[in-house]
Amino acid sequence: MLVAVGRRPDADRNGAEQAGIALTAQGFLSVDARMRTSQSPIFAIGDVVGQPILAHKATHEAKVAAEVACGENAAFEPACIPSVADTDPEIACVGLTEAKAKADGIRIGKAGFPWMASGRALSMGRSDGLTKLIFDAETRRVLGGAIVGANAGDLIAEIALAIETGADAEDIALTIHPHPTLSETVGFAAEALLGTLTDL
Repeated sequence: MLVAVGRRPDADRNGAEQAGIALTAQGFLSVDARMRTSQSPIFAIGDVVGQPILAHKATHEAKVAAEVACGENAAFEPACIPSVADTDPEIACVGLTEAKAKADGIRIGKAGFPWMASGRALSMGRSDGLTKLIFDAETRRVLGGAIVGANAGDLIAEIALAIETGADAEDIALTIHPHPTLSETVGFAAEALLGTLTDL
């Protein structure tokens, strides 16, 4: 069972408005892509600037803020940010979901690979997983993905990279994944979409 009560900003006590820093409608500190607040010498990153409230997002925001403060031309403009639930089994997702695609009228293709067909998952006694990819129906460009299973948080990075670089199903399928590993389930899911999968 996973119970999450959520979080909300405490704008009444953080002194932002007294400092002249604009807030979003949800009460987070408003920042631009360079992580500057409405008071340009003041930068903000992490939970105080809003969703998603994730440490790895904050780390990248901090890098951008530091680079901008040092005069570099940097911006926080990720194509996607992966999320991980540290449950057992782990759950990780990134990019577009089926529900969001349907709501936005985006035609998608999807393919999955059950870990009960993964030699590595079987040898670990963790065949309870699944790797799923979501593609643009016409271009087969990777739009999203989800993984449920051991080390899903480690494995989701390949799908995030595919989204960031505009990779398609063929790019992933033609990438040689080491065997036997859990990472090859990402390649197998892409092969499933292309109709070239021989491992099921």
